[in-house]
This record gives sequence, structure tokens and C-alpha cells, in this order.
Amino acid sequence: MAKNKKAGKKRVTQASYTGHRLNPRTVCSFCQASFATRGIKRHKAYCSRNPANSKKVAISKEIPRGFIVPVEMDLTEETNHSLTDDGTSDNPSRLSDYRGPDNIEDYESCEETTSDTHPEHDRRDPSLSDHPARFISIVWHPSSNRPDEIIPLSGNADQDAAIPPSSDADLLPPVHGDRLPWHPFDTKGDFKFVHFVTTNRLKNKAVDQLLEEMHENREWTSGCTLSFKTHKDIELVLSKARVLFPEFRTEKISVKSGEYSFKFTLVLRNAWHWLESLVTDPIFASKINWYPCRKYLHEGDSCTRLYDDLETGDNWWDYQSDISPPNSSEPIPRCYLPIHFWSDKAKVSNQYSLHPVIMRPGFLPSVIRNGNGNGGGVLIAYLPVLPDLEDEASLDETSSHKRATVRRMMYHASMKVILDPLRNASHHGQAVRCGDKVVRRCYPGILVYSMDYEEATYALLNRGVNADFPDPKCNVTYEQQHDLTGNYTRRTCAEMSAAYAHARLCRFAYESNDILQAIGTYLIKNAFWVMRNSCPYKGWGYDILHMDDTSGKGKKIFLLVVEKVVKDKLESALNQRYSQLPRYPLLKHFHRVTDISYTDGNTIYNIIKNLVFCLVDLMPPNSPWVHLVRAYSRFRVLIGLHVMTDIRIELGKKLLQQENLSLDYPKYHGSYHVFQDIKGAGVTSNYVTKTGEGYNAEMKASHNQTNFKNVEAQMGKIDQNHEVIAHMMDWTLVANEKEESARAAERAENTDEPSIDSVPIVPDCNDHHKLGSKVSPRLTMDQFETANSDQPGFKDLAMRLANYLALGHHGIKKLPEFEGWFKLSFYRCAYVNYESKEDFRVRQDIIRCNPSFNGHPRYDTVLVDDNELRFARILAVFSWKYDQSKPPLDLALVRYFQPTSWTPATNFERCRVMRERRDTHFIYMSSIIRSCHMPPAIGKAKHFLVNDQTDGDIFLRLEETPI
Repeated sequence: MAKNKKAGKKRVTQASYTGHRLNPRTVCSFCQASFATRGIKRHKAYCSRNPANSKKVAISKEIPRGFIVPVEMDLTEETNHSLTDDGTSDNPSRLSDYRGPDNIEDYESCEETTSDTHPEHDRRDPSLSDHPARFISIVWHPSSNRPDEIIPLSGNADQDAAIPPSSDADLLPPVHGDRLPWHPFDTKGDFKFVHFVTTNRLKNKAVDQLLEEMHENREWTSGCTLSFKTHKDIELVLSKARVLFPEFRTEKISVKSGEYSFKFTLVLRNAWHWLESLVTDPIFASKINWYPCRKYLHEGDSCTRLYDDLETGDNWWDYQSDISPPNSSEPIPRCYLPIHFWSDKAKVSNQYSLHPVIMRPGFLPSVIRNGNGNGGGVLIAYLPVLPDLEDEASLDETSSHKRATVRRMMYHASMKVILDPLRNASHHGQAVRCGDKVVRRCYPGILVYSMDYEEATYALLNRGVNADFPDPKCNVTYEQQHDLTGNYTRRTCAEMSAAYAHARLCRFAYESNDILQAIGTYLIKNAFWVMRNSCPYKGWGYDILHMDDTSGKGKKIFLLVVEKVVKDKLESALNQRYSQLPRYPLLKHFHRVTDISYTDGNTIYNIIKNLVFCLVDLMPPNSPWVHLVRAYSRFRVLIGLHVMTDIRIELGKKLLQQENLSLDYPKYHGSYHVFQDIKGAGVTSNYVTKTGEGYNAEMKASHNQTNFKNVEAQMGKIDQNHEVIAHMMDWTLVANEKEESARAAERAENTDEPSIDSVPIVPDCNDHHKLGSKVSPRLTMDQFETANSDQPGFKDLAMRLANYLALGHHGIKKLPEFEGWFKLSFYRCAYVNYESKEDFRVRQDIIRCNPSFNGHPRYDTVLVDDNELRFARILAVFSWKYDQSKPPLDLALVRYFQPTSWTPATNFERCRVMRERRDTHFIYMSSIIRSCHMPPAIGKAKHFLVNDQTDGDIFLRLEETPI
């Protein structure tokens, strides 16, 4: 019985490489089963205690450093320390040595480190027999003591095997080790009801009314077993539950500096307690990235570096090198805990603004930390907001400077209190027994700062857009901002803190002001300087939302184009071209783009993707406007890729130089730093403010739940309820899985084995595609031809199909000869899977061939693999069930496009024009790569432009395809 329960236990499934970014695989040295690398340590602990594996010999862990380990080989433990049976360190005397003196030098705290002593990646010949033709190698930081790994890129990766946890109890946090996961609620039903009330933000009056009717057994409810009578009963239990997550507190802060003196109140929660709750949570134990790494793409003889998530950037690597001991004999491993920092002021009503600070765990995968649930962003504080003045724009220079100074003083006085719990740990580490029962010395630090420009002027103490040095990150002058070819030095904590110290020593105010103006800052001590390995000058990343889409370069270019076409009286023509664009799943459809002035960033980005194709015939020949739009739109697509390489970065630099704009403002100059930021902290999606902006809607909803008095404190309690309920729901789901596993094991024990003579179900789909929206009834090819006799190229279809199948490209043995009277199943759409060139994951496109889709005919265009890349329009999709015991043969009728010598008035870079042919051809569905978008060439019938800007895959796929 026990054995069967073990076998029937529900396992925690890891996504395959194609479903989760760069997820390697390895083999257990005890049971020889294949697993994902993350979590293998916990599995081996479970497997080593299994009596069935007691006689198996583990593979030696003494693998030379730098050796690329194939997926079939075992991986070493991530550290070289030893643990006792209960998971604690065998050298407990070292646990007390985690704090140091408090006299920390501020300006040295977050100085840039260059302690990268790791040798260059061993670029072995990928043609060796133990390496696949295409693979990704992962080089871990030396302090991890992990061997290098490889990930084969086959284009059709299998699903990862399941990883059993070491025990069910280990998945529940220690606080619930001997309690039900919904404690302190009396019953699971009580908890589920409060979860509903909390997540739907019901007000107290509505809750009371709901409970009253439920207990009175009204017409729509009966047999209510809830223990609550009113919302006060719920609040009483929630007050006990809130202690399970770091609670908010109120801090009174007094600031006195020179002529400035003021007091304010700060609502915050302990940032270290939040971090500690994550690293000690067994639910996240197998998901945490404890160490940085470097990834390389190997294709044939080429090898290029990859950048994706935070751990692949140089900054984390350098910070980990800075905290690593000079030798590897220390029994307790040291780990840098990266924090994603976001803050921004936003209105929650017409009269009231709030300034939230949100932190995210950079050591968790982006799919977790960018979510709203457990492991996602957490509200740390509400910063004080200085009320706006009605006549603030009319203030003189002195008054305006004083007001800006007060705002920044309040900001950094608040941040000093917020960061204080992290300060000592960032310098000397904090010993923590983590969720996987390994004791680690954790060093928290802020790796990335996600802020718009205005917020960055607060955090980095810059004087703003009109300052002599308006860029908070570098020493570019106001007049040089348009020049993206210059050599501008990035600021450092040492440089800025030295200037601050020098200004403080000046005898006269004008001398101090001259020093500060020369670097565009204030006489304020930056609160982030006290944090080790948290440099804000290299941590503030390029924000595509504000630097490009909503108020930056992309929107600026679009508005300039609109101004140009309106001046030339071409407004209606541009709107008409946008309205005539073929529909495409990844693109918004517009009718009047010239009327759009204020909108969200995604709308501007969608407009930019099509702008060059709608503008090209409206401008004079060889128009600089067309070249500008083309260069920028390609640049924008490239910097938004989810995986970058050194080759793609070089292409981006080339595109940036083609813009050639004379715009002297910080958001334009910000693109000078984008590729440095990508190399430092991974792709731009890691630090885009869009992730944090989503909290504004949640903040407004919380504000509406208050009585509008002492708002921050009430909203803090509301946020606390949401956090603790989210955590408890995770624990409850784990408990549910445990119960379901036990029931499944019991069912398996009492169920007979399936008969080996049973007939398997033959699926009507495969890994490449699936057909959808089946047309009824089935038709013969002759009937289909008759129904479309008015279309060119629809003659002798049955005979042509028989001849095509006779060529034998299908690879099917003994395929019957096709006859015109055979019944075929026709479909209106197909779902096609392909490996993305962008991030090597499997993507899916929906391809439609429908005579009336939402009231309009729709026949999508696709890329076809026919020895060379070809473009085609899908006219029909059908399948032939030639054998009832075998999968059907799926085909499509297409009309090919062919290259043409015709070009538009402005032959912009990589302009690809295709002419649609009249004849038709049959192809196998398996030869379709993906869909594509082809806008019509205005003024030239049957000619189409290829839009290579819809997404990252099509951009890269066509970039490497000759025109």
C-alpha cells in the first residue's frame, strides 16, 4: 500500500525548455531519471532515502571546472559545504559571524565592482559527438561550484519529467508544519469565503448583507455553515492572519538640514522580513536562482552570448564576485539577493495622490516575480507626497529650486528608513536557513531600478530636464544629448558622494552650488549609497514604456509625422491606409490614427509597427521621413526582444545611428545606454515600468475601499489582507494536491490494469499543427472546385491534388491513389506551432481562411519552407482521412507570392515587395512555418509589402533571409 501511494503521488511538474526560458535538464545519479536542473537537489535527497536505490552507485561529482556537462551526466551540488542529517551546517560556530560593525563607508557601498575572475567560456567544438548541432551552454558563477551545462535545441523538446518533492510536509511553510494551511480560519469554507470577499474587494455593507441572506437561508442559498455573522467577525480572524506576513508600521520622520526643517509620517513594512519570508518558503526552494550565470548560443562553429533574465547580466555576476570569499573553503555559501525596485507617484482620485514603493525578488524567475500573487511584487511603503500648488508653474527659479529640494529630501529621508533593515545585511550578510534546508549567507542589494525619468531625478538626485547635466546616469551636457556617438562616462557612487562631501565642506553657498551644478545634483545625501552592490547609476534601466512608447521617442516621431501629413493635407489618406491594413492577431486595427494624441504605450507601439508601410507612398521619393520611421521602428522591435545576443546588440547600435535626430532631451539620449543596460541586467522587459504601472489600478481600488481618512494606514491593512490571503491560498492548493495525490494512489491500487488489446485513440493533430473550425458537411474536391469556380486557379483541383500526392513527399507508405470523389474535411483555421527565433521557445500562430470572419473575408498569409523561404496566401485547409487507423493527411491550397522588381518611391532599408500570382498550388500543412503580415502596396495592384516588424521572431527570421 505504501509503495503504491508513493508511486501515485502527484508530482510538481517543471516546464520544458520550450515552455520556460532556458530550462536545462539533468539525470538523477540514483534512479537515472531525467529532471530539470532546478529542484534536482531536493529530488536526490528524496531518492537517496528510497530503499530501491540504496544499491545504486552515484556518479562521481568531481568534474573539472569549465567542463560542459551533457544532459545525461549528473550535476554537482551548488555548494561545497556539508550538512548534517537535519539540513543544518556542520559548522554552527560560523552562523554567529554574520554581522559586522556599523561604521560603513557610504560612498564605497555601491561602487561598481570588476572582480570578474572567471575565465572565458570554453568554446569547445560543438561538432563533437557528445554535443548536439545547436545548443545553449550555461556557465555558472565560480562561487556556485556548479559545472557548466548544455541545453540541446532540437526544436521539438520533450516535456520535462516530473520532480517529486522530498516530502509533502516540506512544501508547507514552517508556520503551518503542524496546522491546517487555512489557519487561523476555523474551516476551509471560512477561508474560501474570505478569499472571495478580499479578492473581489467587497465593502463591509455588502459583506454584511451577503452573510445575513446566507444565514437566513434565502431562496438562493441554504445550509450555510460559515462561522461569520458580520464583517467584524471576518476582521477579527484577519487580524490574526496578518501576522503571517510582514505588517505595516508607521514611522514619524523629522528632517533638519540648513534652512530646511519639516516632519512627516511614513507607512512601511520591513523589507528584510519580506525577503526572508521568500527565501525560507519551501514552495520557492526549487525556483530561486541563487547564483548568476552566462549563457552562450552554439550554432555550428559560431558561439554568441545570450542575455535574457536578470541572472544573465554582468551586474549580478560582478556583485556576486564582490561578496564571494577569496577561497571556496567557507562552509556557508554566500549569495547575492537581487531586488527589483519600482516607485512612482500616481493619482488615486482628482484630489489625492500616492507614491508607492514596490519591490520584487530578482532571484525568482520573471514569470513569478512579475505576477501579482505569492512571489510577485510587494508594496513596501507609501512615500510622502508634497501637495501640488495651483500656481507651481509660475514660481520663480529660487522658489522652484527650494520646492524641488524639499521633495528630494523627503524622498531620501524616507528611503533611508526603508533601506535600514537591509543595510547591514547588504555589507556583511545574514545567515538564513532557506526553504531547501540549506544555510546560506544572504547579501541583499538593489540590482535594478525601474522608474520613469521624473522618478529617477528624485532617486538619483538630478536637477531635471533643463539642467546643465540632465541625464541622471552620465555626464552628457544639455547640448550633447542628440549626439549618440559620443563617449559619456557613467556616474558612480564614489564620484557623486565625493562631490557631495566636497560641497558640504565649502565655506560659502555659491561655492557649494557651483560644485553641485557642475554635475547636476543637490546638496542631499543619497539614501541608496549606504547599500552595498546597489549602484543606482548603473541599476536604473532603460524604460521602453516612457523612453519610447507613451511619452518618449516613439510617440515624438509619430506626432511629428502626423504634423507633417496634416500640413501637407494627407491626413485622410494616412487614415485610409491604416483602415485598409489586413487584420492580424498581433496588431491593433485603427481607422483614424491622426486623432490619437494621448493613449497607452501599446497603442503607440502598434501604430509604429505599420507606420512605414502606410507612409511610404505619401512622401516624396527617397523621403528622409520614411527612412527615419523605418530605422526607429526596427530599433524599437529589436530592443523589445525577450532574448538578446551580442550580434543583435551590434545590429541595434547600427540602427540607432541611422535615426540621425537632433533632439536634445533626456528620453532621446536614454537610448545611448540601452545596450549597456541589456549587458548589465538582461533584456529591457526586466526593468520596464509597465510591470509596476499595473499596481496603479490596484491602488485606486484599495483607495475606494477606505473612508478617505488616514488613507495610507487603511490601504496598508487592505494590502496586508491581500498578501496573506494569497499566501494562504498557495498553501491550501498544495494541501489540495496532497489530498488528490492520496486519492489517486488509492484509485490506482483498486483499478485493474488496462487491456493491452484496447485500440488506441488516433489524434487528429500533431506537434506542428492542429486544424480548427471544421466545415460541415464534408466535401469532395470536385464539389469544392464547383463552389469556387469564379476564383482564378481553381480548375482541375482533384487531378492536380492526385498528381501532387503521387510525388511521394508525404513519406507515407502505401498511400491510396487519390480520387475526385473522396470526401475531405475542410477547416476555417489552423493552429501552427514553431520554434521562435527570438527565444527558442515554441510559439503558436492562428492561421485563418474564412470567407466571412467577423463579416469580412479573411485569407491569411504565411511563410512556407520550400527549400527556400516562400510567401503564400492560404485559400483552403483540408484533411484526407485515407485510413481510419492512422492520422489524417493535412494539406492546404495556396497562392504563392513572387519577388518583383517594382519598388516604392522610397526604397527603405530591407524593403521586401512581393507580387501575388494567379495560379494555385497544394502544400502540406507541415511545410508552413508561421503566419506573416503583408500590407498592400498602394497604387500597385496585387503587390504587397512584407511587414517584418510584427514580432521578434519574424524580425529575426527575415533579417537573416536574403531579399
